[in-house]
Amino acid sequence: MAVEVDPWVAWLRGPAPVRDRALGELRSILVRGLRAAIGGRGADPHFCDDIAQDALVRVLDSLDQFAGRSQFTTWALSIAVRLALTELRRKTTATVTLDPQIIQSPIADDPTHDPTERDYRGAVLSTLHQLVDEALTEHQRTAIRWLLAGLAAEEIGQRMGISRNAAYKLVFDARVKLRDGLTRAGFAAGDVLQSFSS
Repeated sequence: MAVEVDPWVAWLRGPAPVRDRALGELRSILVRGLRAAIGGRGADPHFCDDIAQDALVRVLDSLDQFAGRSQFTTWALSIAVRLALTELRRKTTATVTLDPQIIQSPIADDPTHDPTERDYRGAVLSTLHQLVDEALTEHQRTAIRWLLAGLAAEEIGQRMGISRNAAYKLVFDARVKLRDGLTRAGFAAGDVLQSFSS
């Protein structure tokens, strides 16, 4: 018994006029789906159009992988959404810089807060900076600073050229050293956490 070919697959593999018409229709479907899926995260008005174009290329290259477990347009849109999210993440993390002074407290320098509290938080920050510089290995220092800059372990690993698990281990070991160092300096864990709350 012959396996039924999805109409979209047949159209995209068909003669040029049929293929071009199918590509145009699929592109419109992808653009609408992307706008609904990512909302305002793609602030650039051309973002969804560009991603849809990239997705069409990926879809054409992957036609043999379409198994028919979902509608073809759903499968194609899932490819487009993955591309969009990857690109949005890349744009976000590309602007993150490794600032050695990334460790901050929201009110450590705020003159409107109680001077004693500001002094305490300043002491925590000073100790924390010292521990980062002196207690951590170079790799742990880099990992913890990327973490504090807002990167996930997978992104830290990519930037450092290591696996996600290795990045998790670096961050975990660094946090243990920092916690132990702060405890030895006389700062209770709860007090330290409170120092970095707004």
